Amino acid sequence: MKVLIKSTACKEVTSKKSGVKYFFQTAALDNGHDFPQPFEVLLDDPKKAYAPGEYQFAADAVYVDRGGKLSISARLVPLAKPARAA
Repeated sequence: MKVLIKSTACKEVTSKKSGVKYFFQTAALDNGHDFPQPFEVLLDDPKKAYAPGEYQFAADAVYVDRGGKLSISARLVPLAKPARAA
């Protein structure tokens, strides 16, 4: 699955309950349908936003959560471009 990032812009949200700041970056999942499906990536630091480009989920992004359900985190790695034929 390909993940598309078009901008480094981040949205900041502050929890009313705890006062903790969260940062989100918009991405889109290109899973072969007619249109990519947007979703938000939770960032630790807005200065570490993903650069625009194509990504895939990291190998360790899929895991079993505490409830025993299969989950996926938005840990992304750049999508490797196929080598050009000579």
